Amino acid sequence: MAAQSLYEICLLRTVSLMKTGTWKTCSTNPFSNVPSGIIDDLMLCLTKRRVNLGEIYLRRVRLSDFSLLLTSGKLTHLRLNPFEFKKEYDLFLKIMRTNCCKEVRILTLYLPANVASNPLMETLISLCPKLEEFNSNIILPNFEVLKNCEGLRILRFRRSFDSHHSSADCSALALLGNLEFVSFVDMDSDIAFKVLQHCKKLISIGNNDSLNALKKIYDLKKYSSSTTDICDHFQLRKCVWVTNMASNSRESDKEISAFSEKVKIAVSLCPLVADLVICVYQGESVKELKKLKKLTILKIDFLYCVDDYLPNFFDLLHEIGPQLKFLFVLCAHTISVDIICEYCPNLLILDIHGDATVSNPVLTNHCLLLNKLRVTSADRESLLFLLSNCKRLEELIMQKVLCLDDCLLDLVLKVNPLAELTEISISQSSLSKEGFRALLQKAHSLQKVLTSSNSFGMVQSLIDELNLKTVWNGYFYDLPYHFRLQCGQIGLSPFNPR
Repeated sequence: MAAQSLYEICLLRTVSLMKTGTWKTCSTNPFSNVPSGIIDDLMLCLTKRRVNLGEIYLRRVRLSDFSLLLTSGKLTHLRLNPFEFKKEYDLFLKIMRTNCCKEVRILTLYLPANVASNPLMETLISLCPKLEEFNSNIILPNFEVLKNCEGLRILRFRRSFDSHHSSADCSALALLGNLEFVSFVDMDSDIAFKVLQHCKKLISIGNNDSLNALKKIYDLKKYSSSTTDICDHFQLRKCVWVTNMASNSRESDKEISAFSEKVKIAVSLCPLVADLVICVYQGESVKELKKLKKLTILKIDFLYCVDDYLPNFFDLLHEIGPQLKFLFVLCAHTISVDIICEYCPNLLILDIHGDATVSNPVLTNHCLLLNKLRVTSADRESLLFLLSNCKRLEELIMQKVLCLDDCLLDLVLKVNPLAELTEISISQSSLSKEGFRALLQKAHSLQKVLTSSNSFGMVQSLIDELNLKTVWNGYFYDLPYHFRLQCGQIGLSPFNPR
């Protein structure tokens, strides 16, 4: 792993001195003239702990350990989840009276879920005049407390609406003219409707479905006598269209038959969408996506599509493929990756959850732009096509690829030594020790190798033998959560996988 920089060493040393109380007796705060960026880095350094793959978890610390950072008045990101409020509540109130939040742009609160936390949240918000982002595990009982936060752009609650919040007045959000992002956990269509209705400039409502909410807004505009307050189209750049189907089969059939119309309405109301997650129930519906001229990220789930979707899907890619940068496909059929690459020449990330194949004889003289690739299952020809032609690959994930043996890898490495590859993950393959040796020797930029438990010891012995001190070896299931999320390894369908 990379060595710590001088800056990181200085941060850690400063944090250590703070914990021992080195500056607590100073007449003036020694951090008052330190730039905000360094104060924020010290705060994060104090409250985090790293695991071996770089994921960050916040740990509980004493408020007194970082009180000097708070009272410096330079903190721009205030996280109030790492310490125990009950034990240091009086000290916290004392610090809050020092106008320490005057520069805070990001406020993250994880408080006890009880009524006593509400006044504390409201007080903290009032002390942050420059607030741009608010994150909390508790939903505000009254959104009007945010009315003075004119610069607020992001509002994120890591909790779902329940009976206690059903009467919350979302109209107060209309006072926040710069609001771009609003998200609750499991936001239902009624709440999504209210949020979209009152926040005309929203770019995203997070990972919440907006399909049914947009249909409600369309119907309201169509049948209401007064349409002055209803948008002709929204500013949404990121959308999730994953409508939940009724458990009743008759109702489910009715909703499936109405799906294409809902997609058509959603596209008409959201022409600026650049990032789309969609679960397709009717193959015909994907035709509407041709109208999304700004779309660059497409994550599409065909597992529950009731008809033959591939012709419509490839027709869509033929139309909008050149504008796509990220494509995630979840399907139950074999899918031709050579056609995808032909229609989407500018793809940087390709993630195929299905059986990859090719439709034409394999050519190995292309130069695809892909820098991240994942295939869950592939035949020999599709692997040869992808690995030979992706000469800019930086991250590669392969799951069920038993066709990958030493002979196939040798063919690949002769035309593409994977010179830029930094991370590779292989779950099931037929590579021997010599195959892994060839890979480690050729791919000289490698920093991380993740394999199954059957191959772990063999790869580690090769790393030691070749003295590859910069290469980290781990298990395949150790994939960082952020990468799994980024690549769509969360269920896109509203049902569990079959």
